[in-house]
Amino acid sequence: MNRSFVATLVVAAMLAGCSSSGQTTTPSPAESPAAPSPSPSLLASGNFNSKGAAVELHATGGESGVTGVMTVDDDGPRFTVDLEGARTADGGLLMIGGDVTDSTHSFAPEGTRVLIIFQRGSPVQAGFHFETDPPAASCAAFLEVAIDAGAEDGLEPIEGNVELSQ
Repeated sequence: MNRSFVATLVVAAMLAGCSSSGQTTTPSPAESPAAPSPSPSLLASGNFNSKGAAVELHATGGESGVTGVMTVDDDGPRFTVDLEGARTADGGLLMIGGDVTDSTHSFAPEGTRVLIIFQRGSPVQAGFHFETDPPAASCAAFLEVAIDAGAEDGLEPIEGNVELSQ
C-alpha cells in the first residue's frame, strides 16, 4: 500500500469516529480566546493653555494608579511629565502628578515632580504645582504635600478643551 493512501484512510477513520460519536468538544481554557481586558478609565485628556503655557495631556486610571503623559510648552522652555498618581481633594479638585522625564524649563528640572490641578466648572480652572526641596518620598506623598501647601491657590481658567473624569 502507498503511504499517502494509508494516511488518507487514517484521517478518514478519525473523522468518521468524531462525527459518529455524538460528542462535542469544548476547547480547553488555554484554547479559549482571552476576554478583552477593560480599557482604563479616562482621568483627564485635552489640549489647552494654562498659566500661559500650552499643555497636551492624556491620563487614564485612578488615584491608585495613573498612566499617561503631560507635555507643557511655556513658549520655548518645555517639560514632559510621566504621570503616575492622582487625587481628588476637597471641593472636587483633581490633582494629577508625576516625574519630570525631559525638561528645558527651570521650574521643572528632570527628576523632580509636577502636578496639574483642575477645578471643575465652567470654565475649568487649572494650575501647576512644582516640587520644592526637599523632594517628597513618592508621588503619593507629593500629592499630600501639595494639598497641605495650598496648591489650589492661583488657579486660572484654561483656554481650550479638557475632558475630566466625573
